[in-house]
Amino acid sequence: MNKRKTFKTDLICPQCYNRTFIRRIIGRERPFAHKKKLYCIKCKEEVDHIEVRDIDLLEKDLEFLTKRTEKEEEMLTLVKKVKRSNISDHR
Repeated sequence: MNKRKTFKTDLICPQCYNRTFIRRIIGRERPFAHKKKLYCIKCKEEVDHIEVRDIDLLEKDLEFLTKRTEKEEEMLTLVKKVKRSNISDHR
C-alpha cells in the first residue's frame, strides 16, 4: 500500500462556484491559481476548475494585502463568491 503523505486542495468551478477537492502528494504542489479541467456536476460539462490550496487561508491572506495584483484581486472575488454560494447551498 502506498503511504505517501498528501494534502487536500480545493477546486473551484468559475461558472457556478461549486467547490470540490482532490488530494495531492506533498512536494507536488501546483502554482497559484493553477487550472485543472474537470467535469462539474452542477454545470454538467467539463470546466477549467481553479485550484486553491486552502480557500480559508487564501481569503485571509488576500484580504491582508493592501496592494494586490490583478490575479490576486480576481482570486479574492472568486473566493468570496464561492463562500456565499456554499452558504446558500446549505440552507
